[in-house]
Amino acid sequence: MPSSENGGRPIVGFFTSRNVTAPDKEAAIHLASGLIEAEWKSGDYAKANCGKLPEIVAEEIERIGVLSKLLERTPGYTFYTEEPSDEDDPPAA
Repeated sequence: MPSSENGGRPIVGFFTSRNVTAPDKEAAIHLASGLIEAEWKSGDYAKANCGKLPEIVAEEIERIGVLSKLLERTPGYTFYTEEPSDEDDPPAA
């Protein structure tokens, strides 16, 4: 489970991928968003989330073949923090 404890920067977002079977892009976005939202409403993510449910934005949608769907890996998340501002940089020596 991701954490920004011990003085670390707060986690503000994540990247993830989902493979779904859908007739069009809009349906694919709806199905994938529903899968992600369900993970955040129950289980470990719901317990650890200190904020609201994530806002889901589809950045890329692509068609995959049947073999890719059959060989898909367990989905995961890559979490990220805010970009450091210039104020966070140590003074130049």
